[in-house]
Amino acid sequence: MIPCNVYPLGQVIPVFFTTYGKTNGESITASGLAVTDIEIYKGTSVTQRSSDAGYALIDTDGLDIDSTTGLHAFSIDTGDNTDAGFYVAGSIYHVVVSAITVDSQTVTFIAERFRLVAAESVAGVPEVDVTHFNGSAGTFASGIPEVKVASLANNAITAASINADAITAAKIADGAIDANTFAAGAITASAIAADAIGASELAADAIAEIADAVWDEDTTGHTTAGTFGEQLKTDVDAILVDTGTTLDGKIDTIDTNVDSILADTGTDGVVVASINANAITASAIADGAIDAGAIAADAITAAKIAAGAIDADALATDAVNEIADGLLNRDMSTGTDSGSATVRTPRQALRFLRNKWAVSGGTLTVYKEDDSTSSWTGSVSTDASADPVTGNDPASS
Repeated sequence: MIPCNVYPLGQVIPVFFTTYGKTNGESITASGLAVTDIEIYKGTSVTQRSSDAGYALIDTDGLDIDSTTGLHAFSIDTGDNTDAGFYVAGSIYHVVVSAITVDSQTVTFIAERFRLVAAESVAGVPEVDVTHFNGSAGTFASGIPEVKVASLANNAITAASINADAITAAKIADGAIDANTFAAGAITASAIAADAIGASELAADAIAEIADAVWDEDTTGHTTAGTFGEQLKTDVDAILVDTGTTLDGKIDTIDTNVDSILADTGTDGVVVASINANAITASAIADGAIDAGAIAADAITAAKIAAGAIDADALATDAVNEIADGLLNRDMSTGTDSGSATVRTPRQALRFLRNKWAVSGGTLTVYKEDDSTSSWTGSVSTDASADPVTGNDPASS
C-alpha cells in the first residue's frame, strides 16, 4: 500500500513515479502522460475532482525526468480553489494516473496518497488551531483559549476551586490562609531562586516602609511568652518604670519620654538640674576624682561659660588663697616654657632670682631650672672701681 503523506493546506505537492516493462521488468519510458490523465479522489468519494486546474507536468513532456529512463513527475497545487472547497484540512486524498501507455500496455495506478493539515504561517512551522481540550470543546476570549480541565491529580486543584479572589489580603490578615494552609515543604528556600526578590526588585521606598511598619507595630499584639516581642516589652518597661511609662501603647512612647528628658538638658546632654553648687569641688579635683581625662576634649571652653558666670564672688572663701598658693608653690620646671629669649615672662623674671646666672665678656646668661640651659641673655655694663661680681649660683648656697 502506498503510504499516506501529510502536507499543509496550500502546499504544491510533487508526485514522482516510475514505469517498467511487462516482460523483464526493466525501466521503460511511458508515453501519452498529460494533466488530463491525473485524477484526484477525496476521502471515500467515488467522484474525482472536476477541474484539472493546479496540475502541471514537472518536465514539459512528462517523460524521462533528468534523462532518466522510466522516471516521470507532475505537481498538484492544493492552494488552487477552482473546485471550491475540494481541498480542506483533515481530508485524505488519492491521486490516480489513468490511461497512459507503458510498453504497449494501457495502465492505471495510484501515484500518491496524502492528507492535508492546517496551512503554515511560516514555511516549515506547522500552524496549530486548538478547538478541543481533553475531549471537550473549548471557548476563546480575546484570542486566548479558555482551557477547561475536569481536575488535576487526586482532584487537588480544580477550576472551580480557583477564582479571581481566591487569596486576598483579608484572608491572610484573619488567619484564614496561614503556614498550615500549605502542604509541608510546599514553599521552601530551595523552591525560591537565590535572591529572587532582593532589594533591587523592591520599590524605592519599600524597605523604608517595611522598617517603619516594624517600629509602628502595636506591642499589644506581641506579648506571647518566650518571644522577642514579649522580651523587648518587658525589658523596656523595666527601664521606664521610674518615669511612670510602659510600652502598653505604641513604641513611639519612647520618643515622647526622650523628648521630655532632653527638654531639661543642655546641648552637651548633661542634665542641668542634677548639677548644684557643690557638685565639683576643689577636693574632688585635688584627689584626682575629676581630672583632664574625665572632661571630654574641648567640653568646657570660654565660649561655653557666660561672661561673669564664674568670678571671685562665686568661689568658695578659701578658693582664691588655694589658687594663689598653688601658683607660688608651682615648680618652674613643670609645664610648658612658652617664652623665648626675646619675650619677657614672669617665669623668666623669677629665674634670675632663683636660678643660676653668669656674666662673661659683658653678657649676662640666666639659666633654666637645670642650671645648664640658657633661658635668656642680656648685656652687662661694668665699672672697674666696683666689686668684681661675676655671677650667682643658688644651687651651691
